[in-house]
Amino acid sequence: IKRLRAWLRLLKIDHGDYDWHKSDQCLREISHDMGQTRNNEVIHQVLQRLHNKNKGVEERAVIINLQQMLPLDAGLSKADWEEIKQRINDELEIIKDILISYDFSSEQIQNGIKYTYQKIFYNGKKAFSKNGGFDDLHNLRKWMKYLNYQLGYIYDAYPEINFKYIKLINKLGDRLGQINDLVMLKNALQQINLNEDDHKTLKNLIDKSLKKQIKRVEQSYKSIFSHHPGKILDQLNIFTNHK
Repeated sequence: IKRLRAWLRLLKIDHGDYDWHKSDQCLREISHDMGQTRNNEVIHQVLQRLHNKNKGVEERAVIINLQQMLPLDAGLSKADWEEIKQRINDELEIIKDILISYDFSSEQIQNGIKYTYQKIFYNGKKAFSKNGGFDDLHNLRKWMKYLNYQLGYIYDAYPEINFKYIKLINKLGDRLGQINDLVMLKNALQQINLNEDDHKTLKNLIDKSLKKQIKRVEQSYKSIFSHHPGKILDQLNIFTNHK
């Protein structure tokens, strides 16, 4: 769903009565409805990573205890998967019908890429400012994923194009994802009935990991976006460079 929403943002199709914002909103709602199941899976994955990275016997015991308290299938029954599947198929049919009769331009794609970059630059400045917080990092992650997917679409069509920052963008996106997952686990702790000592142990593990990841993310971000914006935009001027 995130890939499809990235594609919608890339092209911003305005054709007849079709409004890409409506498709995006529909997909956003579907993603939200699927979120409970995904969140539970992510929490288990984060706990396993914390378990693997920490050698302390006490810390590992606390993590294992929490894993056992959270069944992996929690939330599965809350989603109506047949209904969700039908909603996705309905939306795909609408988009397919539009594509059959729509011709997009290289300028349209270029503008979509530049808009995504500008969103990244804006949210990155906020995230790493004095008043930046997890919400800003979440927004930065969202737009980094859009850029990653959008560049992927373009490379599929033009494999000879060389954008030298692509590997750094992939790594930055992965690290932002790890921060998002840790924050999700930290928030989930507030809803779990743990004793005070176990809660403190887990919170300390999460905060320590968050501090390390945020430092790495900031370094990665600045290694790409500390340049004058024009230099990045020149790299993103894909079709001009391709010619």
